[in-house]
Amino acid sequence: MERSSGKTLLIEIEYAPLPSQNRFHASRARFKGFSGPIGSGKSQALCQEAIRLSYLNPGRQGLIGAPTYPSCRFEVLYPPDVNNAPLTTVINYPTSDWTPANLNCLKTENFSYTGGHNLDLSLASMNFVSSFGFTPLQRSHLVGVSDPKTAWLKEVRLAEGQGFESVVLFALDQICLIGYVLPLSRGFRRSTQLG
Repeated sequence: MERSSGKTLLIEIEYAPLPSQNRFHASRARFKGFSGPIGSGKSQALCQEAIRLSYLNPGRQGLIGAPTYPSCRFEVLYPPDVNNAPLTTVINYPTSDWTPANLNCLKTENFSYTGGHNLDLSLASMNFVSSFGFTPLQRSHLVGVSDPKTAWLKEVRLAEGQGFESVVLFALDQICLIGYVLPLSRGFRRSTQLG
């Protein structure tokens, strides 16, 4: 980088790319992408790629952005399982702001109930916000994909039965890592150990 004084300023950025980041950087495709779970280095790889391309294309203008849509929606994720004490419910759920008039959708999740095989508490968690006036079409439920020993798939089916606006699976990479066959089973049969 050159300063107006005519002196050159050298800036070094330490970066030791992971193998997946190396493959991203090495790709010569016109359009390339990098996907992965939280902490896999997507943001760092994109920033480093932008810096590299800026260096290789001096004087060129560029833009780093994400698509925005005029019909975007505002959604809040609330985990009733970790807020199930009277004090935390009052503190962490602002009833005057989180209303059907202010939010398009209120999403619940309860990973501890899923992992604890407690479908009764999962169902109560899903329906926690109905007392605040949210209809099923204004509600969503996030389910953590897990191993066959948990009741996550049954929880998906329970949430679907509530008629929610959506049922969202978290950590879809687990489907591949564990070896689930797609499409997912529609039944309520007992879970089985894979592999």
